[in-house]
Amino acid sequence: MANVMKWLSLSLALLMGVAQTPAWARCRLSRVGTPHGEKFVLENDLVRVEVLGFGGRLHSFRLKKGDAEFLEPIEESFIRHSRLLPPTLISNQAGFTDWFWGERAPEPAPYRTRVVSETDEEIGLEMTGVSGRWKLVRRVTLHNGSRAVAQEITITNAGSAPATLGYWAHLIPNIPRFVNANGESLLFIPGKRGGDLIQGRRTASLPKEGPQEVMTRQSEGFFAIAEPWAAMIAPESGETLLMKSERETFAPDGMLYHWQAGKPGDRRSTLEMIHSPRLLAPAESARYRITLKAFSSRDEVFPSPSTQTAK
Repeated sequence: MANVMKWLSLSLALLMGVAQTPAWARCRLSRVGTPHGEKFVLENDLVRVEVLGFGGRLHSFRLKKGDAEFLEPIEESFIRHSRLLPPTLISNQAGFTDWFWGERAPEPAPYRTRVVSETDEEIGLEMTGVSGRWKLVRRVTLHNGSRAVAQEITITNAGSAPATLGYWAHLIPNIPRFVNANGESLLFIPGKRGGDLIQGRRTASLPKEGPQEVMTRQSEGFFAIAEPWAAMIAPESGETLLMKSERETFAPDGMLYHWQAGKPGDRRSTLEMIHSPRLLAPAESARYRITLKAFSSRDEVFPSPSTQTAK
């Protein structure tokens, strides 16, 4: 019973965002030009967040304590094969981006960005763009005294026919920090036993219910999770990156996807939340709230469960 209460308390704390940080961390906003357009830098005295106008994506999420970068930097270039053809974009798809389950990875495109709040207490951006049939409006907010960056993403069916939206929050953590020398990553998830089918995919079988560590290697895995959050822990430093959604949009058929592959020096390790599908009529919208939060130590937020290894 005590373990159940601890688990419920942990989940409630993560979903409600009750972990507090000092009130003196004031907010600042700056702008930097890049070859693809403007980059917006949101920061307080705890974290620094970079948002790219090209693609409307989170490019960097840095915890100032220890100068720890939590996201894999986005690397992109254009290759022109012929003057008669448009250039080809080469992208490592890093950082935090919006994908759509059952569809190809979206091509980054310019977003229209405006500042909606700029005070000592709050910095807020609104970014508007299009990805295929979907119109996206992203609000990115950083508050005074917070190590969390909040995103509210409104997705509208801009087509002329009904379409199924499977929102896919796609994140690649900083590989040198979150993948060890053996090519392993450490997840912390509110896992279910698994082994069942969700959206046609077989979920991994776990040894128990509830919050647990899962050590992953060269593999891919779908995980059934009891609550809409997941974290990755840096194997050496213990720094922890948490991604959190909401029950209303994640349940009942949401799942966590983790993909890991590559050779030393060219690895990938992801943290991806695939939400329940929604059938949207033309001009109908769905709204998602995705929060990223950085911790300098797993002990700041998580208990110490026994480590389990994903086969």
